[in-house]
Amino acid sequence: MRCKGYLIIVNTDWSQQYSGQKEIHEYMRSVARKHHIYEQTQFNTEVIRASWIEKTKKWEIELKTHGSEETQTRLYDFM
Repeated sequence: MRCKGYLIIVNTDWSQQYSGQKEIHEYMRSVARKHHIYEQTQFNTEVIRASWIEKTKKWEIELKTHGSEETQTRLYDFM
């Protein structure tokens, strides 16, 4: 049995045993689309600081978007 997977999503439909970059890339993109990862991802962004806040059990992340001098701080459940 030949299986390759990203995270826990298994793909048993590869065209060959060692797939090329293009096929792997499309597989990763399809997983991201299927699980709405793009909508939850902020691209072109640098993490300036990350701190765990014990009281709220959240990550406080300071971000800077490429091309901007301003930073923004957000709280996240996971990082």
